Amino acid sequence: MPNAWVQWIAFVPSPTQEVIGGVLIASHGQHISFPRLSSTPVIVTNAQKDGKALISGAQNNAPDGFDLCILDDSGRTVSGAWVLWIVVVPKSKNGFKGEVRMRSNGQNIQFTPSFSKGPVYVLSAQPGVMAGAVDNRQDGFTLSLIKHDGTRADNIM
Repeated sequence: MPNAWVQWIAFVPSPTQEVIGGVLIASHGQHISFPRLSSTPVIVTNAQKDGKALISGAQNNAPDGFDLCILDDSGRTVSGAWVLWIVVVPKSKNGFKGEVRMRSNGQNIQFTPSFSKGPVYVLSAQPGVMAGAVDNRQDGFTLSLIKHDGTRADNIM
């Protein structure tokens, strides 16, 4: 019996479409470089080590790279984790929408124009929280921010 909603995205990295990504073994604070894009992109990361999910995110985002933040569920920095990352400059030619902005648990995220079909939402958040999209719609979703202990992530900074 399934016990979790899973959201995923698959893509072929292409600097010409301003969609880049990769998989690597990395450590907290490591700089990730990529071919320069037209503007500062939206960056989503995911990390795990020894089969355990970690808290990850991008810091110091720039058109040509970012610094990794990788923490365990106690807030300690992590080395040698498997990291998946995607970098997107949202624009009409690649069909992506996205943003980097301070948001709150339970906040409604809405955009126009809406997608014509049901989109896939993949999120990450920091510091120290897991992000998910719930109540998914063609024009947005409700943001879920949860700490590793399972409680709502309100007023985190």
